[in-house]
Amino acid sequence: MKSLPKWLCIRFVFAMVVLLGAVTYGDSKGAPAEPAPTACSPAKIVRVGGYVFPPYVQEDSGKFKGLTIDLIEVMNAFQSKYRFEFVPTSPLRRYSDFENGVYDVILFESVEWGWKDLPVDCSKVYARDCEVFVAKTLPNRTQAYFDHIKGKSLLVYLGYHYPFADYNSDPEYLLHTFNARATVSHEANLRSVIAGRADLAVVTRSYLEKYLSDHPAIIPRLMISDRKEQHYDHTVLVRKSASPSVEEINDLLEKMERAGYISILLGKYGIDASLCSGGRDPSGQTSSKALPSQLSGSTIVKVGGYHFPPYVELESGQAATGLTLDLLALMNAFQSDYHFVFVPTTPLTRYKDFADGAFDALFFERKGWGWQDYPVDTSGEFLKDCEVYVTRAGPDKTRSYFDSLEGKSILGYLGYHYPIADFKTDPAYLLSKYNMRVTASHEENVEAILKGQADVAIVTRSYAIRYLRSHPALIPHLLVSKKMEQEYRHTFLVRADSGKLMKQISEILSALEKAGYASVLWGKYDVTPISDSP
Repeated sequence: MKSLPKWLCIRFVFAMVVLLGAVTYGDSKGAPAEPAPTACSPAKIVRVGGYVFPPYVQEDSGKFKGLTIDLIEVMNAFQSKYRFEFVPTSPLRRYSDFENGVYDVILFESVEWGWKDLPVDCSKVYARDCEVFVAKTLPNRTQAYFDHIKGKSLLVYLGYHYPFADYNSDPEYLLHTFNARATVSHEANLRSVIAGRADLAVVTRSYLEKYLSDHPAIIPRLMISDRKEQHYDHTVLVRKSASPSVEEINDLLEKMERAGYISILLGKYGIDASLCSGGRDPSGQTSSKALPSQLSGSTIVKVGGYHFPPYVELESGQAATGLTLDLLALMNAFQSDYHFVFVPTTPLTRYKDFADGAFDALFFERKGWGWQDYPVDTSGEFLKDCEVYVTRAGPDKTRSYFDSLEGKSILGYLGYHYPIADFKTDPAYLLSKYNMRVTASHEENVEAILKGQADVAIVTRSYAIRYLRSHPALIPHLLVSKKMEQEYRHTFLVRADSGKLMKQISEILSALEKAGYASVLWGKYDVTPISDSP
């Protein structure tokens, strides 16, 4: 293995001195300390209605999945006052179920969709999508075919509200007035159009993108309209004068947005503003954005990653950065048989995303971090790092402060697995059992320590090195432990049915190591290679 360049060695030695040498104390000024809560009050159950509305809610053998289910899981993780639970309803029955108290909140809805006379408050717009028309591809058919729907037979979804019908969802009215037949399957509607049993179907654009990605053979047979039947401005509808209030919902949405969770969840289901601004190439077919497997002749490998500085840094509204992104770019440049594509996920939803097929590999992961029951193969260990404790420096505070965490308030990261908590990640459990609050920002945790708002934070040492290098004035104000919360011996995980992929990723990494590229990359991010790496 090649040695690190001299400039990297100097920088690494400086960083180790910062972290492991004696740390003096400063004036420790900041906001007054806030005691961390030590127990959880029972959460109030909040019933969230939802009906089959792909990709927001989908039903498979009596089980519900989709964006709504994922979002509810994240909403529960980001606060402990409420416990949101999904309650199935139907497009037609959702109003009477609401009036009868079956549920109190509904996600991804619009007041325009039949709610104007009901006692609801409306949240901020937090997601956008749209509906388009599709028709069978024919030699002389152009976009002009979509200019008028009069005289054409339509397929729509039962209970949905369409602007062309003035939002009247009555099936008989739709059939007699617009020759629009209502069904309960988007897929059946698409196949009926291809078979010539109807002229047009109206489908949600995000559903269509995902469907065509899963069934690429259908692409040449469908023509997609530039014309949008309607744009969705998605909001949360909340029962008036009930709890949670719409203000609480807005605060929760903003908190999740700042942490990047909403944009990542939307991206998983292909919901993006660009989907409603064309999204097709000049030939009139769907864009390669929705069909990454057609980007080149290379085999596409989707690699998941979540906010885990310095390995992945995901900030809302910004492109992902970090060691994982740099490594994938290097692996793509070094060979042409595979094209590695980064797929953002979150610490909380990475297992569900993997099960849903969003990605097939993860780097810098361990099987013990919740993957024991998933069909994954694990590589050899190839990189070392660790987690350390940090606290606010004080005149009489030494590293013996970290010998026991008994009676101390702790800050961790949402969705991470910690040995002191037996690798459990449930926020309510962590708070009640270990007095550990979890957040979605390492930087905010360090700042909270500096302000005296908690006693100890757990951070990745490589992150701490980079943070202190960027904020050298804070070095005298933080005390960093020699004691490790856990040592990372990083591996990569690959879906178990991926053939030779595990062996070939290992060979690419070995080639990068032999050529000296990997050592430079590890040095850039202050992590240590394991000599017997793959």
